[in-house]
Amino acid sequence: MVALPPEERYQGLKDKWYEGAIDAKTWSLVAAPGGGGLPNKSSWTCTTWFRRSFALTPGQAAKAPLYLYWFPISHDGIHSGDHKRYHAVYLNGAKAGEIGQWGALDVSKYVQAGDNQIALQLYGNMWQGRIFLSTEAPQVFPALSAGKNRLWLLWRQWLVAAPAHAVATVLEGMRTADPNRPIKIMAPIHMGPTHYLQLAQDYGVVPHFTGEGMWYFPWYKRYAYLYDTPGSSETSQPAVGSDPVCADQFASFRRVFLAGLNAHDPVFWAQTYSRSPALRAWWETHQAVLHQLGRYDLAGPQVLIYRSNLLETNVLALSPYPPIGGSDRFIQSPWNWDIGRGTLQTIGQSCLYLDERGIADGKMNGYRVMVDCGNEIMPEEARDGIAAWVRGGGTFVALPFTGAAACDSSTRGTSRS
Repeated sequence: MVALPPEERYQGLKDKWYEGAIDAKTWSLVAAPGGGGLPNKSSWTCTTWFRRSFALTPGQAAKAPLYLYWFPISHDGIHSGDHKRYHAVYLNGAKAGEIGQWGALDVSKYVQAGDNQIALQLYGNMWQGRIFLSTEAPQVFPALSAGKNRLWLLWRQWLVAAPAHAVATVLEGMRTADPNRPIKIMAPIHMGPTHYLQLAQDYGVVPHFTGEGMWYFPWYKRYAYLYDTPGSSETSQPAVGSDPVCADQFASFRRVFLAGLNAHDPVFWAQTYSRSPALRAWWETHQAVLHQLGRYDLAGPQVLIYRSNLLETNVLALSPYPPIGGSDRFIQSPWNWDIGRGTLQTIGQSCLYLDERGIADGKMNGYRVMVDCGNEIMPEEARDGIAAWVRGGGTFVALPFTGAAACDSSTRGTSRS
């Protein structure tokens, strides 16, 4: 079997949707991050096309080099494995290049004064970023300028806020139908503690971890504690009934208690445990401990950990394509510097987490020590809040790179979108 060339496989390439006039009646208008409407047309071959026009003044078009930035646009799966798929960028009928999860192209020779046409061919149809032109040489976040770092964070804030708004709409309907029934939000880590804690306050819901036993996941409860919100979990799969020592059963509950959770659901049905002699014996001999679930809470946490909601692995690990300046630079990550996942416990200390929302709400007041968690970039509001707390007697333990990258909150809207 011989694969057909792209020009024969994809209707958009075959019919040259990237050039010339288009029949707007056969395209759909869609809203895109950054504002404006983009005519969209999808083929039946798993690609999506976008077209729009934009104008440049003679002075803007004359600037060189002029880069087209495309911030993160799709999920990891589209760009993983041996057959990575990249998205094509066409300007004024010419192919300017291809971009992966995010990247920047020198488009100086493709733009002109006056009207310009841009066409984008996406593999898949997930539009999760923003496109803009800039004279700034590309770098890997957070080594961009203060303005571009801020744009990246605005993208991140939008990305986590979108699912939170959708969940809020559903919860509004659920609470209208039943104001009092307990509700769990399943695995809300994708929207970050800033949003799921707000949902907990607004609708009385509980953040719920759906993979307990696979790894230690303390954040739901230890963020929520400062807001008097409980946390719960369930195992990722039933315990192994053939294991005579019940190692994974023990590990899951050890993590439940270590995280300080208030409830746990050992999925999926009771017969999983009652039909296994080893598991049945484990449950019978641990009744005294298991009955403490829901009857205790964390006592005397001494240390706060500032773990930003903005700089998690799914933001920092994005590799640009084509490669740009600083592509091989090691980016610090809160996941690598989180001492609350066992380190503090081994020296007899307990901890709580807070992010930008916790700092803005003054949740560090009354505590004496706060440790940074690999936050290479810190929003101005967080820096100001921590500084005021330190002036009031608190101790902030910084790492050598804490807040080393610039971020300017005054740069909203300065780039052309």
